[in-house]
Order: sequence, then structure tokens, then C-alpha cells
Amino acid sequence: MNEYFKTYTESHDGIEGTFYCEVDKGLIIRHISVFEGIFYWATPKEYFHEQYDFTDQPEFGEADESAISISKAEFDEIWNHAVRQNLS
Repeated sequence: MNEYFKTYTESHDGIEGTFYCEVDKGLIIRHISVFEGIFYWATPKEYFHEQYDFTDQPEFGEADESAISISKAEFDEIWNHAVRQNLS
């Protein structure tokens, strides 16, 4: 069963934001970084913007203790918003 999390993150330019991820057996399989209202989503095969492509460190474990568990519904709502943003 997949798990879903959100945590604090910073952009490459130091802008504060939120990182959301879907985790399957300890590995991130989808993630979204939100900075100033822009949703940067990524999977292992696709991404919204090359500056925020899929993580090169997909392991999700005890080091991520600041992460807050969220529901699948909450993650899916954010994911769907992020992907629709790309189509606009």
C-alpha cells in the first residue's frame, strides 16, 4: 500500500515551498514541489520542468522524519491540479 507525505522544501533559488510525494515500498514514485504557486511535478519518466525533474534520491526513510503523512485523496487532488496546470 502506497503512502503519501508532505514536507518543507526550498527551491534551487532558496524560495520556501512544499514537497509532496507518493512512496511505494520506501521509494518515491511521484512527487510535486510547490514554489510561489507553481506546481512542479515529476515521475521517473516525465516531469513538468527540467529544473525540477525526478529526484536522484528516491529513497524515503527515517531521515525524512519532518514529513507529515497525508491522505491519498489529498495527494491526488494536488497531483491533478499540478498536471492540469501543465495543460493550461
